[in-house]
Amino acid sequence: MRNMNETGEKMKRYIGKVVVITGGASGIGCEVALAYYREGAHLVIIDKDIDNLERVNQDFEKKRVMSRFADITVENEVKRAIDDALERFGHIDILVNCAGVAGEGIGFDQSEGRDWDECFLVNVKATFFLSRYIIPIMKKQKSGRIINFSSSFVNSSGEMLPHYSASKTAINNFTVNMAREIAADGITVNAICPGLVWTSMWERLEKVTLKKLPAKYKKKKDFFNELVKTYVPIGKEQTTTEVAELVLFLTQDSVKSITGQTIYIDGGMSIK
Repeated sequence: MRNMNETGEKMKRYIGKVVVITGGASGIGCEVALAYYREGAHLVIIDKDIDNLERVNQDFEKKRVMSRFADITVENEVKRAIDDALERFGHIDILVNCAGVAGEGIGFDQSEGRDWDECFLVNVKATFFLSRYIIPIMKKQKSGRIINFSSSFVNSSGEMLPHYSASKTAINNFTVNMAREIAADGITVNAICPGLVWTSMWERLEKVTLKKLPAKYKKKKDFFNELVKTYVPIGKEQTTTEVAELVLFLTQDSVKSITGQTIYIDGGMSIK
């Protein structure tokens, strides 16, 4: 069989590949990192959460994983992190722009200028910085895979988090333009739009906004579960595991013709 070695064991798909993941120390990013690690990849995990990075250092084999503290909204820090990754591993095959923030305000009435600044700085500008320094490396290699994380909120209930929704809409447009520009270099670029996935980002959002929400939302995940019930046709939240599996599918060497696409994994939230 094509995916088996001579002993009948399943072959690992990403042996020898170097994957850069932002926000890879928690949430979806961490699950993506684990999935690549199990498939034999070398990882560069960039995050600014020291505690989670230390946990990553304990969970992964240091020979194959480089964890790097960096503020990806600062261009010089991004450049240094990529330079260090290139010096360590010699090449970069895959970039997963997973780091993101959702702000704090619920709806336009509670949305503040700082929410808009933070969302566009982390979700959009940082994605540009990472792409800016990794694409030239991929061009020299004549190959590469880039995944940008967007959100199903660009189409569904976007009014609830207007700053977040707007920043992810920008990512979708950025993905299309980037994909078109570098397609001839053997590089694919796609955006993934998860729906409602319970992660530390949602947990922080609930904690901050709980006082502003109606009294019926008193327990952890009450508000989140209500959103799932209201907006997700299949009636279930999405998991970090299924999102990670989609990322790995799109970044395989054999998947060469899927580029410039915005792919939803949201239980039907985006169905119009």
